[in-house]
Amino acid sequence: MLSHPRLYVGKLPETIKKQDLINAFAPYGDIEDILMKDDFAFIEFSNLVSATKALLDMNGNLFLN
Repeated sequence: MLSHPRLYVGKLPETIKKQDLINAFAPYGDIEDILMKDDFAFIEFSNLVSATKALLDMNGNLFLN
């Protein structure tokens, strides 16, 4: 079975919360899971189309909070 497409999100501020990532990435499609570790996260989408849209639109953006 193939796993869901996963995006790496790096250089996150210490204050970022899981809900912040959900709010930022949910408009692109259904999120299956978010794994947060130190200053990075992996966001797993339900399908490749959603992950690709998020990658193309969010690549290079900064998270400030």
